[in-house]
Formats: sequence, C-alpha cells, structure tokens
Amino acid sequence: MHPCIQGAKQAMDTEAGLAGAIAHVGAKAFKSAALDNSREFAKASAALGGFGIDAYFCHLYSSWDKGSVERHNGIARLYVPKGAKNKPNER
Repeated sequence: MHPCIQGAKQAMDTEAGLAGAIAHVGAKAFKSAALDNSREFAKASAALGGFGIDAYFCHLYSSWDKGSVERHNGIARLYVPKGAKNKPNER
C-alpha cells in the first residue's frame, strides 16, 4: 500500500492519499479500482474520476468481488503469518 494511504481513516485522508499515489505512479497505470464499501472510501470515486479511472465498490462481506487482492493477501500469508511483526525494528 502506498504510504500516502496507510493509516487513512477518514474520507478526506483517503481521497488525498489516492490522488498522491496516482500522481506518483501515473494515471495511465490504472484502468479501474475495486474499493471496499466503507466510509473512508466515500470520496474515492471523485478522486479517481478526476484521473479518468473507474471506481467499483465491493459488496459487503464479499471478498470475491476483489479477487486479486484476496489472492495476493493469501500468498503473503504463506510467508508472513497473520499477526506477525513485520517491521524491521520489531522482534
């Protein structure tokens, strides 16, 4: 996850983080985005639309709506167990 978005809990924070991440990577890298249907993504559609990126919102409790994200999370869990300390300075 891009550092601009990490820890964002309010819609304005997420909107600014998405805009910063897209500006950093470039809008041409994205065609669409699948987002959780939670309040921190309430303004994400406007931020993405400003770059010409389609926003799709997942149904509640339907992880299969964003399959590639869940697949990559599963792959990561093979190497980093859930709840493991993942910062270099933690032991």
